Amino acid sequence: MTSNRYALEVNETRFHPAARAGDWWSTFRARSKRRITVVTPSIGGDLVRVACDDQEDAVWLRDHMVDAGGIPVTAMQIVRVS
Repeated sequence: MTSNRYALEVNETRFHPAARAGDWWSTFRARSKRRITVVTPSIGGDLVRVACDDQEDAVWLRDHMVDAGGIPVTAMQIVRVS
């Protein structure tokens, strides 16, 4: 039996880098380098995947980024990666 792996995709073009969300995200991204994969690089902001242990972890992370980081929920999507 194989278990599914999940990631939280974050589209950096969906929030302003000078706003609270951009500041919070920059700090999180710098501290989480091993968990982050750039899917699509862009001058305006990357599309990245943050590795999560499972779907529950991805949901928690998304909700935390909305509540603590001010990142709009429309900038994120939970995806199954395997």
